[in-house]
Amino acid sequence: MKHFLAFIIVFSAILLTMAVSQASAATGLPCDADCDGQLTASEVKGSVISYMSGNGNVSLDDVRDATYVYTYWNGKPKTITDSINRTITIYRPIKRIVALGNYRTEVVKILGESDKLVGVDTNTRTSSMHYYPELASLPDVGTWSAPNYEKLIELKPDIVITSANTQRVSDCQNKLAPAGIIVIGLDCYRPNMIDVEISKLAYLLDEEKNATKYIEWESRYEKVILDYLSSHPDEKNPTIFMEWGTSFSTYGKGSTGQSVCDIAGGNNIASGLDEYPKIGVEWVVKQNPEVIVRTVSSTGWGWNNTSEPAKSLDEMKKRPGWSEISAFKNNRSYIINSELTWGPDQLVGIAYYAKWLHPGLEIDPEAIYKEYLDEFMHIDYPKGRVFVYP
Repeated sequence: MKHFLAFIIVFSAILLTMAVSQASAATGLPCDADCDGQLTASEVKGSVISYMSGNGNVSLDDVRDATYVYTYWNGKPKTITDSINRTITIYRPIKRIVALGNYRTEVVKILGESDKLVGVDTNTRTSSMHYYPELASLPDVGTWSAPNYEKLIELKPDIVITSANTQRVSDCQNKLAPAGIIVIGLDCYRPNMIDVEISKLAYLLDEEKNATKYIEWESRYEKVILDYLSSHPDEKNPTIFMEWGTSFSTYGKGSTGQSVCDIAGGNNIASGLDEYPKIGVEWVVKQNPEVIVRTVSSTGWGWNNTSEPAKSLDEMKKRPGWSEISAFKNNRSYIINSELTWGPDQLVGIAYYAKWLHPGLEIDPEAIYKEYLDEFMHIDYPKGRVFVYP
């Protein structure tokens, strides 16, 4: 048996270099003769002999996947719980992926698996391809929120990763499950969840090492912020108003912005409101925040110059009564590009927030961004582009 186990390891390495499997990762374990959900050495041995002798219904894909599962997964399927509490089980190694939305695509690249992506959603192609030059030739699969299901089925991914929205996941599941495609609901943008989500996906993809690398990188800089805050107990957390999207949209309790604010050491004036409320001009004046940060989108990767963010800041200041708000009177109002405030790269935005809230903090957000792009996106920092103002 020991000799056979050694053979299996060598044989599996040979098989992994051969043609891409089209077998579904959603069905039972390959070559599990007694259907007990556990591959044994004798079952794998039997499948190898059956395939090599040309007998039975065992395919090359079955043998290859069975040897992989037996060798690297201890002969068992892999199971996680996604972000809407659904149990996800895979029975074969994942070889083909579609990630709907930039944040989920970004996580796949962080994990070193972008070569397994077989399609790109329209939104990512339009606004975020600067992160993924290697994906430019992949087919379009529709928008992340309304994908082209016919195209997805045609591409035969093993998994489709979509946002953790119950209705959206249900729609995808109803359309794709009959084709043997597994749907996984992960957001990949919430600061309090991203480490958990990237770890779960890494487990399914056998990329735990890359997940650990990202989490340790993120934790290292968050610790710099937390250490500063804990070592300066007399420095109160300044009040802050955070605006995003259309005018007067802000972040309330349970929102991503609230999580960013908490990590960065701010006192959100809207923390007692609903998750993503709209507020009025007078309300902000009455709250008189010490810091104001407005998140603004751009058509490209940041801005070419400061004219657009400067215009956005000036527009806020001209609102009735806003020039008398503490943040404007003391020059503590800022514009940040939305690229840095959502998703796996949001640590950069958190660092900017922390620096604006606590000027004594020694942290370099631009250097952090350069490191992120180099270590995880494997691209250069775009010299001359503007991401914050002033």
